Amino acid sequence: MIRSATKILLAAFIFLAAGCQPVRTQDTSEVISVSKLQAQIEALPQTHPRLLADADDFRSLRESLGHSSSTRDLLAQAVIRHADLLADVPPITRTLQGRRLLGESRRCLQRLVNLSMAWQLTGDTKYVARGQQEMLAVANFSDWNPSHFLDVAEMTLAMAIGYDWMFDGLDDASRKTIREAILKKGVTLPFETKHKRWVTASNNWGQVCHCGLTAGALAILEDEPEWAAKTVHNAIQNVPRSMKAYAPHGSYPEGPSYWAYGTTFNVVLLAMFDQLLETDFGLSNMAGFDQTGGYLNLATGPS
Repeated sequence: MIRSATKILLAAFIFLAAGCQPVRTQDTSEVISVSKLQAQIEALPQTHPRLLADADDFRSLRESLGHSSSTRDLLAQAVIRHADLLADVPPITRTLQGRRLLGESRRCLQRLVNLSMAWQLTGDTKYVARGQQEMLAVANFSDWNPSHFLDVAEMTLAMAIGYDWMFDGLDDASRKTIREAILKKGVTLPFETKHKRWVTASNNWGQVCHCGLTAGALAILEDEPEWAAKTVHNAIQNVPRSMKAYAPHGSYPEGPSYWAYGTTFNVVLLAMFDQLLETDFGLSNMAGFDQTGGYLNLATGPS
């Protein structure tokens, strides 16, 4: 999933637009335990980038560019232009709207996806410098507003992408600060605090939050393999609660807007599993999921 150069670049524009019991997968009788997951995770190459794409994928993407009229080149130019516009824009601040930090989390996600992709496309360190500035500012927040956990999930995803895709350009001190923020202000919360009601959610919250925290855990897996295993386990145990909504033929009870929101994060979650662990634990075989791509047209109509 999301392996080709074109799909990697399109992924950038998609972003723009609690238990420890064994888990039984959807399509086999294999029982997946935390300890088995941790062994698999510890055996993975400790290299970056690894979320959604690896170094070979990005190299292939760069080598495929150079045809100025191609859709791929136009998309690459748009990413770079957007990243350039961020040069003098100050980092986000911990400013709530009502009870939500979600607007700032989404702004951070948009910025770090653009800056990280621009770095991978060009190798220009100015994009890493700007991304590092953004991530250090976010790492310094008192928290990422866990009382409205979508805020934490999207912020953790933003920090995970930035940390992973720009890893080679970050200095050691910044890596440590960003890594600790991902762990303490994101990954550990459902295991160590009261902020875990979303874990067993059957709506888009389950899809978004499990995706965000899983991204964070997988971004730092070489330093925190136990937390990575627990977080992956938590996701594969609980995200099926949300995915049952697609049965039997791919519709979604929350309507087109929340379908786009929840399903995008659901696809990213499965793509991360597929990229790193070479399995999505049978989740893509859940009833209706393979048909849900047609839902939007059926729900909205031509007018």
